Amino acid sequence: MIALGMVWSSSFIFMKKGLIFLRSDHLAAIRIAVASLALLPLLIGNIKHVKREKIKYLFVLGLFGSFIPAFLFTKAQTVVNSGTAGILNSLSPFFTLIIGVMFFKMKATVYKLAGVLVGLTGAISLIISRGSASHLGHFDGTMVAYALLIVIATIFYGTTNNIVKTYLMDMRPVLIAAVSFLCIGPIAIIYLVSTGFITDCMTRPGIMTGVMYGCILGIWNTALPVIFYNRLIQKSDQLFASFVTYFIPIGALFWGFLDGEHLGLASVLSLSVILVGVYISNLRNYGMNR
Repeated sequence: MIALGMVWSSSFIFMKKGLIFLRSDHLAAIRIAVASLALLPLLIGNIKHVKREKIKYLFVLGLFGSFIPAFLFTKAQTVVNSGTAGILNSLSPFFTLIIGVMFFKMKATVYKLAGVLVGLTGAISLIISRGSASHLGHFDGTMVAYALLIVIATIFYGTTNNIVKTYLMDMRPVLIAAVSFLCIGPIAIIYLVSTGFITDCMTRPGIMTGVMYGCILGIWNTALPVIFYNRLIQKSDQLFASFVTYFIPIGALFWGFLDGEHLGLASVLSLSVILVGVYISNLRNYGMNR
C-alpha cells in the first residue's frame, strides 16, 4: 500500500507537466493506450484462462476504474490544483464503503467508518501541513464543477473496488489488469486518431514532450501499479486497499523529503493519524470481511 501510494503520488505532477503540451483528453487517451500496450504481452499464453462470464466485469472495471477517471482527472487538473485534487481523491475509501454496503453486501461496522473518517482527516491534515493546500483558490462555479469531476472519479473507484472483490477474486491480478485494459485500449487509440491528435503531432511544438509524460503515466502510474492494486484488494479487502489514496500524500511527502524538504512535526502527526485510521478499519475482530 505504501509503495503504491508513492508511485501514484507522482501522477499528479506528470499530469501537470503533460498538460503544458497536450490537450487534457489527449493526455488521458495516451495514458490508457500506452498502459494497454504495455500489458498486452502478458496475455500471451494466458488469454485462454479468462472465463467468458468474467468479460463484462473486466470491461466495466477498465471503463469505470481507469478509462473515464483518466479523462476526468486530466480535465479537472486544468483548473483544480494538486492540493484540492489530493483532498478530493481521498474520498475513495468513503465511497468504497458506502457503495459496498449499499450494493455489494459489505458488512458495515463502526470501526470501518471510524477508520475511513480518521484516515481522511489525516490525509487532509497532511496535505495542508505541507502547504500544497494553503491556497486552494476561490470555489466559484467553475471550480466546483471541475472539482466534481474528481468526486465522480472517486465514486467510480469505489464501485470498481467492490467489483474486483466480489466478482474477480479467482483471477490472477495480471490477467485482470491486462484484459480490462485490452477492452479499453482500442477505444483510446480510436479516440486519439479521430480527434486530431495526429495533426497536433505535426503542427504543435513540444508535443512529443507531452507524449513522453503520457507514456510515463501509462506505464509507471497505470500499467504496473494496477496489477499490484488488484492483488492488494484480493489479499485484504476492497476498503483496506482503497486506503492507498491516503498514502498518496505520504508519497508526495517522501519525494519532497528526498528533494531536501523539511519534515515537520505536523506532517509526522498527520502521517500517524493516517496509520491509525488504517489500523482501526482493519481490525479483524470487528467484522472485517476476509
